[in-house]
Amino acid sequence: MELTTNNLQGLFSIRGFMSIIEILVVIVMVLYIIFAFILHRQIKMMNKSFSTPQAPLLSMAGIFHLMLSLVVAALALLSVMAR
Repeated sequence: MELTTNNLQGLFSIRGFMSIIEILVVIVMVLYIIFAFILHRQIKMMNKSFSTPQAPLLSMAGIFHLMLSLVVAALALLSVMAR
């Protein structure tokens, strides 16, 4: 793709700006899913090494957080693809 004035004007228009923002939102959501997965793994490792009465509650909170981040990321991806 050749870099021309029309391409740059399209990039700096409202539609081009919104496209960049949508791509950044999807990238951030993927990074957040990775964070949620790592957090879930850390909770599992903590529960194995340090037993508390609240271990099932913490484990469920970690699973809920991971699932919720997957749902939100899927919704964000669907909204970007629907445009």
